[in-house]
Amino acid sequence: MMRLLTWNIRHGGGNRTSDIAHVLVQKTPDVIALNEFRMPRGQRLQNILRHNGWEHQAIAAAADGVNGVLVAARMPFETATDHAVPEFCRDRWLEASFRDANIKVLAVHIPTFNNADHQKEQFWQAILERAARLQETNTHAVVVGGLNTGKHRVDETGATLRCADCFEQMEKAGWVDAWRSRNPTGREYTWFSAKGNGFRLDHAFLSPALAPRLRSAEYSHQEREEGVSDHSLLIVEFNV
Repeated sequence: MMRLLTWNIRHGGGNRTSDIAHVLVQKTPDVIALNEFRMPRGQRLQNILRHNGWEHQAIAAAADGVNGVLVAARMPFETATDHAVPEFCRDRWLEASFRDANIKVLAVHIPTFNNADHQKEQFWQAILERAARLQETNTHAVVVGGLNTGKHRVDETGATLRCADCFEQMEKAGWVDAWRSRNPTGREYTWFSAKGNGFRLDHAFLSPALAPRLRSAEYSHQEREEGVSDHSLLIVEFNV
């Protein structure tokens, strides 16, 4: 079994690093995919994770102080650079290949781009194209992280989320929204706006080859409610 945790730790964690590390250790995942990871302060979190068994790590090539993606695991993995990815996506895109488990983890974080919708759409298009190639080769794969969208009136009360059509394209192509597959009529939100509006923005999509191996998918909201981050975390378990 593989236990995968994804979490947006908010602006690199800052003085919450110890609390974030404590949560990660307590949740005992095999693989961790963090959004809004930042260097150089992130080195402390990396060291804590290494000390606790997540010896294998990689980060997207983010400049110091810029939000990026960290993947840390208890087992070795290799990273791959997809040259079809737009340049502005590279700091928020990290593909890890776990040969021993025969699975690929594509950890991504799609930001709002300050309302630059065309960039968000290009990021989503890169994900859809990569997902299609993985599907063509019948790869066991998961696309995980802050996708920053969802279905209108399902993953939000209204219809404000941008690129909701791209989210639905993943499902139409055969990829499975892990949490939704276990909670077809459920309503849980992973982030709330200043006005108190809730949104489910953090997801894990399983490829058609991997989906039958899904064991569970659950959000943990306690960390958000206690202010450790402004996002809830997601834990997905599947057989490998």
